[in-house]
Amino acid sequence: MGQQTGRMRQLVGRLRRVKRPVLLLAAVWLVVYVPLAVGLSQVFPENRYTARLDTADIRNETADMVAYVDRDTPAAAILTVNDTVQQMRVDVQEGYVPVHLELQGYGSLYNAARFDANRTWTLPGDAVSVLNVSSSIWTVSVEEKRTDVLFYRARGEALLDGRLLYRDVFTAAPPLINLFWLLPVMLGGSFLVFRLYFACFALLLSLLVLRFRPGGRAPAAALFILVNPLTVYSTLLGVQDDVIVALLFGAALYLFLRRMMTGASMAVGAAIACKLWPVLLLPSLLPDAASWPKKIGRVALAGGMAVASIVPFAVLAPDEVLSFLRLYVSGDSGQPMEGIAVWRYLGELGFDPAWMVPVFVAAGVLFAWLVVRRRAGPVQTAMLFLLLFLLLFPKLHSGYYLPLLLFVPLLWHKKRMVAAIMAAALGAIALDGWNWLGWHEPVPVPLLLAAAIWLLLAWMLFHLLQTVRDAPGSGGRAPAAPGTSPRSGGGRPPA
Repeated sequence: MGQQTGRMRQLVGRLRRVKRPVLLLAAVWLVVYVPLAVGLSQVFPENRYTARLDTADIRNETADMVAYVDRDTPAAAILTVNDTVQQMRVDVQEGYVPVHLELQGYGSLYNAARFDANRTWTLPGDAVSVLNVSSSIWTVSVEEKRTDVLFYRARGEALLDGRLLYRDVFTAAPPLINLFWLLPVMLGGSFLVFRLYFACFALLLSLLVLRFRPGGRAPAAALFILVNPLTVYSTLLGVQDDVIVALLFGAALYLFLRRMMTGASMAVGAAIACKLWPVLLLPSLLPDAASWPKKIGRVALAGGMAVASIVPFAVLAPDEVLSFLRLYVSGDSGQPMEGIAVWRYLGELGFDPAWMVPVFVAAGVLFAWLVVRRRAGPVQTAMLFLLLFLLLFPKLHSGYYLPLLLFVPLLWHKKRMVAAIMAAALGAIALDGWNWLGWHEPVPVPLLLAAAIWLLLAWMLFHLLQTVRDAPGSGGRAPAAPGTSPRSGGGRPPA
């Protein structure tokens, strides 16, 4: 252990002497991310096929119903057309998704149904007008549901086709994040393209962290963010959008560190417009010495940006938007609970994870009162609420731990906190892998691991609460944020 610590110190010492850390990060990115992206795309290729349903595939036909079974693929479908129902239901094998449906003579059809093995398209009136029930030809594009890339691709293609999110394509995220899918879709939308695309955001995230801590330790902190297992896993193997959200989260932290609160409010609003859970950053806009009108104005700016992004869609597709908001607020997707939260595994033993939502809200109100009363630093507040979220929210994924890594450069000298963060991140990867491999028995194994992660998070939260409790409060000086010096005041963090 001592030898490893000594080697780590030697590495950090060498990194402190690097004169061009940007070039170092770019070189490491090229060596690590590009070969891994290419290799993983070869090892885990995209599995897809196209089913063509025509008269030769009809297995049953009545006056208002036609049943198809494709002779070359596992796809089947039921077309129903009568005075009340005009729809096409497509079924494929488990683990695959019918993504696109096209009617010859009409073109592509769109729907907001979940990306599951069976999906139903409602036929618009102009499609019914060109439909010949017994002789029409249908084309179904089917993809394996291996990563979320098929969701991103479908939303990007819908936007490029001039379609509406939520109404014309299943959308389980705020609208702004979907603009990020336009470029990779225009570049072909393959797994490799998306992996390299997300890898670019990982590089940007490390460059941002390079500015967190000006001085000798900055290159080591940035390199840690770039090559730690969770960033690499989430970006290249999971192919998740969490690295984009982490970048926006990090931008808000960067602005908090420099007390640029108006810019921080805008960064928070943009982050919420991409994924709702960065709403956890709103309390960080409150606990300082500014007047309450200014504080409320910051929250209004951030919340207003997020609300403005969703209102047009709520007007045009109210039911679908409400469904997406319900998913984020409660974690209830209408499907069996997924993710890696300890509450999910307790749910398999009979506990209802939905009970944790009101507990989370109540604890959030209490913590908001505490940080305002004690004037906790904005970065300190951000970490406090992130830990609370990871502890209590019933639906979590490994990528949600990615913003937690951003606090490591700010807690560099608190070795136990850094070790706890890394252990929790590695545990999240292990649980994600357990779920991905489909190992459901025995339940106690993932439950015990999830409980161990929960205890680590609880310890970190307790430690952070102690620093908030010991702060001088409204009558004294505001406490320093993690990674800052009490003498640094409202300026830049120390080297």
